[in-house]
Amino acid sequence: MITIRKLSELPPKTRLRKISRLARLIEYRLRGLPTPQNVGLHDDHSPPDSIADPAYVEALFRLAADEPKLPADFRARLAEGGALARNSSGETSAPLIRALNDLHHGLEAHLGRTVADWDFFVEDGLDSGARTTLPLYLYLDDLRSPFNVGAIFRAADAFGVREIFLSPGCADPTHPRAARASMGAVAVIPWKRLEIDAVVEAVGVSLSEGVADPPTAALPVTPPETPRETALFAVETGGTELSQFLFPHVGVAILGSEELGVGPQALAMADHSSGRVSIPMAGAKGSLNVGVAAGIVLYQWWRAISNRAPG
Repeated sequence: MITIRKLSELPPKTRLRKISRLARLIEYRLRGLPTPQNVGLHDDHSPPDSIADPAYVEALFRLAADEPKLPADFRARLAEGGALARNSSGETSAPLIRALNDLHHGLEAHLGRTVADWDFFVEDGLDSGARTTLPLYLYLDDLRSPFNVGAIFRAADAFGVREIFLSPGCADPTHPRAARASMGAVAVIPWKRLEIDAVVEAVGVSLSEGVADPPTAALPVTPPETPRETALFAVETGGTELSQFLFPHVGVAILGSEELGVGPQALAMADHSSGRVSIPMAGAKGSLNVGVAAGIVLYQWWRAISNRAPG
């Protein structure tokens, strides 16, 4: 374990970088989590049981708070963190854990290091058998960003999606960025690549007349007045407002590409089934990241199906 004296002799940026990593290490130790793989300390700095010693932890806070280039409000929080460590008597406390978390992330921000979701602890080996699913399916129509694909998998796991279908041109869920963004969900949600017509057949969606030869620009049809048992719908502009949309009991939600939206064939099929659902927005930009849109729609769909009386 690197000593406080050794830390104090290091150049400022190096010192703060090591304090940040030590804070992360101690936080994980107090939370009972495995040592973070990206902590970046050498073997001679491996964490002994004494690393969470109150005097050592207090000294880390004090050493960081002495850095004059840190913002004054952050330095004040570090002084409070040192007091929490001093009074902890070696016992785990939620306020001290939060103070260590603040120490780590505050120093990372000061050092110009950005934090992503995959920098946070994720328990390995999610149990797919522990999932509760509903007959909700997704079709990702030519999404190009692996990050967006991973984010959608994460939302899909949260709201009980049974399976995800991907168009042939969709980004690969096994891409490292997709896998990390999914926080493990890629490993537990079944998925396969299919054309949209094969998805319709696989799920058993019945379409209205007139979609055998999809037009190049789909024309909206009148949405159904009652929820369909099995249906297809697109998350797109120009559709039924989210709170008024009649979500099907069993269905496939189509999410389109980041640049072009839902493709003509898939949109035509949706318009001959349950139609389109749109998310109302108030901002000047008037658009949402596709992963965010997926989470909003999935929550509303999951809520509608969960609360719908049987029969």
